[in-house]
Amino acid sequence: MTTESAPYTTASRVVADAITPAPRSSPEGRKPTEGPRGVGFTRSARSRAKSILKHAVLIATAVVMIYPLLWMVVSSFRPSEEVFRAPGLWLTEAHLQNYANGRNALTSPFSTYLINSAIGVQGAVVGNLLPVPVDH
Repeated sequence: MTTESAPYTTASRVVADAITPAPRSSPEGRKPTEGPRGVGFTRSARSRAKSILKHAVLIATAVVMIYPLLWMVVSSFRPSEEVFRAPGLWLTEAHLQNYANGRNALTSPFSTYLINSAIGVQGAVVGNLLPVPVDH
């Protein structure tokens, strides 16, 4: 080893030692415990149960939040008379004609609404990008 690389090796070893957790030992002074994550990282059954419960609650919440979006997409493929009769997400038959009917059912051409939305969005973006002077 050259003298130029020695300080780098020593520094990297110090950093590695600083971020590596010290092994935990049992109260009786036995060897450090070893788990699936390495020395000193065993998880108790209570910690594992809390993690499973937390994930179950998060998954249930995600399903509850995404269900209305899925129902809306599935309902767009149903005939109008079946939208509120069939409560589930299963389709008996898909009607793509609903999209053509919706586009033509407007009082003005669809492009009018599209241009109106684009102007509104551009105004909001420009308004957010312009700096506002603040007196202190």
